[in-house]
Amino acid sequence: MRHDFAGGIQRIVYVAMLVVSAGVAVWSISEVFNWSVTPEYVVSLPAYIHFPLRFFTSFVAAFGFAMLFNSPPKGLRCCGSDRRGHQHQPYRFGC
Repeated sequence: MRHDFAGGIQRIVYVAMLVVSAGVAVWSISEVFNWSVTPEYVVSLPAYIHFPLRFFTSFVAAFGFAMLFNSPPKGLRCCGSDRRGHQHQPYRFGC
């Protein structure tokens, strides 16, 4: 194992700069155009429809994100959790 402390610090600073710049951009645009950042709608679906839809859309988002990084197809089926209901671990593709 190689301990590259300087490289880690550079990456952390880079990510922090990206997050701060994105936050400042959203804040400035919302202030200039006087947009509200709080949602003004209410989801009026029953729970037995709402939660399966949330699960499905989360699966689609995780699947698409994993495809961007050329994950193996067997692993793409496991996006989110494994079939035993345990927390997903990236190295376990036994679905």
